[in-house]
Amino acid sequence: MRIEPRGVAAFLSRPITVRAVLFHGDDEAMVRARADQVTAAVIGATDDPFRVAWLFKDDHARLAEEASALSMVGGRRVIRVRDVSESLAPALLRAVAIPGDSLLVLEADALPKRSKLRAVCEDEPSIAAVACYPVQGAEATAMVRSLFAGRAVRITDEAIALFVARVGRETATIQGETDKLILFAGAGTTIDAALVLAATGDEAGASMDDALYAATAGQLGEADRALGSALEAGAAPVAICRMMLGHLNRLGAAVGAVRAGENPGAAVRGLRPPVLFSRVSAMTTAAGQWGPAEVAAALTATVAAELACKQSNARDMLIVRRLLFRVTQLATRGRRLGGTL
Repeated sequence: MRIEPRGVAAFLSRPITVRAVLFHGDDEAMVRARADQVTAAVIGATDDPFRVAWLFKDDHARLAEEASALSMVGGRRVIRVRDVSESLAPALLRAVAIPGDSLLVLEADALPKRSKLRAVCEDEPSIAAVACYPVQGAEATAMVRSLFAGRAVRITDEAIALFVARVGRETATIQGETDKLILFAGAGTTIDAALVLAATGDEAGASMDDALYAATAGQLGEADRALGSALEAGAAPVAICRMMLGHLNRLGAAVGAVRAGENPGAAVRGLRPPVLFSRVSAMTTAAGQWGPAEVAAALTATVAAELACKQSNARDMLIVRRLLFRVTQLATRGRRLGGTL
């Protein structure tokens, strides 16, 4: 059965109804953390030599044997299965059919919707499937807020918006950068955008931001130069695509407000988390120029570009350059068709 996002937390705390759970997705740190969490929920720890068995790629043939084994000290056992691939699907079905109460915890990379293993886990009532993908914009913001809650520092809304834009959506990165920022700021400090820039400042992050805003403003030359700087500084093309998705979703919200009767400035000021002060002018201009059709077309192009970047042997740098060219085209089209400014 597939565990929906809203039900993941409850499932992880009480995985009592299944014999196996598959964690899969792009966010490797989330896969590992959730596997640890469900293990701790069953045995009270993440690693117990008497109640936890580890199976790696060369050990997968022992899956059924381990699933049927009893704990020497009593209580439910957990079998942690790493390096999971499509070929494990038949063995998994055989293992969960064997009487017993051991919990099989499988960890896999991203699996497409057509994946046989994913289909088996989502369709079989005794197996749970939990997707682990980088958090979305609002989810990332909420995660950052929760990480700062109860800590010895405060952080402004503008600083949170900049922090999320800078560090990306990988959970491990967000957690690590949060700890670094708190240490950098010191107890009793209020973290503002300037502190975030100082603690997380990197040429790649700044250049990616410049590229996104220039592209949605229709400034091809500036967008291309900023993109080149970001790539030279080590930015991953797929990360640029993901940041573009978040940027376009925020722009789309502002465009929707403009179409509902607000002026562009008010629409941008109403975005949450708030747009950084230094970016308000560019976002306001874009909100007045773009239309819903252009935003939808840009989102479609960005999703396609991200998928293309993930293909083997993908010419990802060329793909992301073409994406920015397409976005600037749409910005120009929106302006030509008569934006509100």
